[in-house]
Parts: sequence; C-alpha cells; structure tokens
Amino acid sequence: VMIGVAVGIGAQILIARRAGEKKDSAIGGIFDHSLLILFTLSIVLFFITEFCSPIMLRCFLNSKEITDASILFLRYRAFGIIFIMLVVAVRSFYVGIALPRIITYYSIIMAVVNFALDYLLIFGNNGFPKLGIAGAAIASSTSEFIALIFIFTYTLSRQDIKKFNLFRTRKIKLEIINKIINLSSPLVVQNL
Repeated sequence: VMIGVAVGIGAQILIARRAGEKKDSAIGGIFDHSLLILFTLSIVLFFITEFCSPIMLRCFLNSKEITDASILFLRYRAFGIIFIMLVVAVRSFYVGIALPRIITYYSIIMAVVNFALDYLLIFGNNGFPKLGIAGAAIASSTSEFIALIFIFTYTLSRQDIKKFNLFRTRKIKLEIINKIINLSSPLVVQNL
C-alpha cells in the first residue's frame, strides 16, 4: 500500500500544480491516469499477496499455527488493497485542490464500520459467526469498501467538482503517466 501512497503523492503534486495554475480541466486527466495506475498496481499487489505471501510466510515463520492464521488473514485482507489504492487517488485529488475535509469523513466512516464489524465478526457477537482473525480481515476490507463507496458517491454528486472533468473516458497518455511515475519514484523507493 505504501507504494500506492507514493504514487498518490506524485499525482497530488501534479494536481496541486494545475490547481495553482487555474487549469481545472487538466486536473481530471491527472486524476484519471493516477486512478488507472493505482488500480493496475492494486491488482498486481493483490495477486502477489494472494499467491506469493503463503510461500513467503512458510519460509519465514516457524510456527505452523501462526503461518496458517497469517495466510487466512491475508486471504480476506488482500481485497482491501484494491479499495485503499482507489481511495489514494481520490485523496490525492482532494488534497491537491485543497479540500481535504472529506478525507476526515471518509476516515470516520471507515473506522466506525471497522470497529462495529470487528465487534461482530471477531467475537461472534449479536448472532454473527465467531471468525477470529478472519473476521478482523473481513471487517477491515469491508469497511474500506463501504468508505470507498461513500467517497466516490460524494465526489460524483458534487456539482462544484464537475469542472475538473473527473472520470472521463480518455485516451491513455503516456506523458501523464510518466510525469506521475517520475515524481513518485523517489518516494516509492523510500517507502519500500
């Protein structure tokens, strides 16, 4: 996820630059390309987590119980990577245009849903099944998905956001992708 955060910071810098230049319509292209980069990255990381982590965990952990629990946790938790990466793009947009307040609402929704689902799914309260560590993973991924729906719905419903031309079908421009990656690459290395 930290790789995605670094890519998001690169996109945020470009978005903030265009906002400062009052080139609102150019912001959508940067956002859409960062969304594409982050979605692609999330799919790659999902598959790495899903298929490589069991092998790596078996090599590094001595306890079969801990290895099995970790694999079970990651089986459900890996889906959250996709949701978080998409939110990174949206967060970069809002911070770049200097409207970060929505990130607070997103975070509150995610935390409240996660807390409630943890209570229900880890311990099996109120008639829910007792899932233990799998319940924690399901709660985290589900809360991220619900918060993602909230932030996308909020973004699509705001009239003042339409001027940025977000979520438009565009031809992929390697120039924009390269700018995002060039700005992000030092942070990717640092985060790794």
